[in-house]
Amino acid sequence: MNEGNEQEFLFSLKKNKLLHIFTFYDLKNARDKTEIWIASRNKRSGYLIQFDKKIIHTHGNTECLLKLLEKIDVHEAKFAIEPQHLTQVEKLYAPTKASDAASLGNITTYLIMSVRTQDFHPSITPHVTKVNANDLDDVFRDLGEEYGEKVQQAQSSGVAFGVRAEKHWVSVAVVPEILKKSGS
Repeated sequence: MNEGNEQEFLFSLKKNKLLHIFTFYDLKNARDKTEIWIASRNKRSGYLIQFDKKIIHTHGNTECLLKLLEKIDVHEAKFAIEPQHLTQVEKLYAPTKASDAASLGNITTYLIMSVRTQDFHPSITPHVTKVNANDLDDVFRDLGEEYGEKVQQAQSSGVAFGVRAEKHWVSVAVVPEILKKSGS
């Protein structure tokens, strides 16, 4: 990514801020450790973000992915990819272990959900806030032990954000680990 296409790239990401949360976070808070490659093919595009030479995220057109994967030089990485990218990634990398202890097998799977647009009528845009230590009991109460434990772990080595509705936590997102700069 260069200065010429950075603004256009960021504008396209803002169409789905939640999907690209790690990209926004890394660009804002660790730009010196973040590399991004963008590829286009037949008016469809994709991108690959590499954070700290360890974590790789892929988004977009599958046809662009192999060219993007050629840009990285990492022997072992943690991948966060879209499901349709797995076949392409497995051409170069073999899953060795899952990133979440609750996973079955070597791949951690996140649910992809869709909605019938004719039936979906969101009425509010949720207000996202950082989940603090004082909120932990409420998270356990409202979302259960599994999510409470994830938030608790994130508070010690990462960060957690969530949404409340009528004073109850209804959703949380966690970054379980924030990598520290070497020597700090």
